[in-house]
Amino acid sequence: MLSAEHHREHHARQLEQDRAYRMLERARVAAGVARLMIGVQLHRLQSNDGWRGRTGALSFRRFLQEEGIEPRAAYQYMAAAKAFVLEQGVAPEAIALVSMRVLVDATRFLRTNLGPSGIESNVDDIVAIITSMPSPEARSEEHTSELQSQSTISYAVF
Repeated sequence: MLSAEHHREHHARQLEQDRAYRMLERARVAAGVARLMIGVQLHRLQSNDGWRGRTGALSFRRFLQEEGIEPRAAYQYMAAAKAFVLEQGVAPEAIALVSMRVLVDATRFLRTNLGPSGIESNVDDIVAIITSMPSPEARSEEHTSELQSQSTISYAVF
């Protein structure tokens, strides 16, 4: 039979593990928000040529490299941030845990509100789909077909 001391130690370890997991989740959300905010700021710098003169770079890609930012990742961050945060007003925290690949792919299916006779925005549907996928593996393999299905259903309604 286990002693009371052993139970206390086990309980203390469990509490520490739970605390570590909660801190991990907060850090993952913070990292996801940071990716999107980097995308927002890079988009702004590129859009208004604010990057020029900050380094000796003659192109935005070279500017990214000189700043130590991997260009491929930067362009993904910018595409997702522009589509979801800047154009659709989605809170970065709402999509922070979604893989960047899924966010970039999902931008192809976003529709904005085109007025009373046009197609309505589907941003809420797209965000619901991409945030409800169960794991990074499922998100990366199954997301496109689910997004295409949702897009087809939305178009059929209108």
